[in-house]
Amino acid sequence: MASAVSYIILGLLFAYLAFLYAEETVWNPITIILSIVSSVDLGLGITQLYEQIKEKMDSK
Repeated sequence: MASAVSYIILGLLFAYLAFLYAEETVWNPITIILSIVSSVDLGLGITQLYEQIKEKMDSK
C-alpha cells in the first residue's frame, strides 16, 4: 500500500512540475518528459492500489 501511495504522490509531484515548466507552450522537452513520467507513475500507483484492494477482497 505504501508503494502505491508513493507512486501516486510522485506522479502528482511530476505533474505539478510539468505545469510549472510549461511557460509559453507545453511542447518544450522538459514539460513532455515530466508529463510522461507523471503518467507512468500515476498509472503504476493506481494499478498497484487496485491490485492490493482486489487481493484483500478476494481473501475475505
